[in-house]
Amino acid sequence: DEAKRLGMDQLVLNAQLTAEGFYARFGFQPEGEVFMEAGIAHREMRRRL
Repeated sequence: DEAKRLGMDQLVLNAQLTAEGFYARFGFQPEGEVFMEAGIAHREMRRRL
């Protein structure tokens, strides 16, 4: 709600692969390839508002 109020049209985050399901429950969709960050596999996730 706050992001919409601020005029944002999307949210983007880098999720650890083990947390993708958690973020998917809130409408985030995985995008792109898996990448390593701090030795942990991640993927960008995006939610359009």
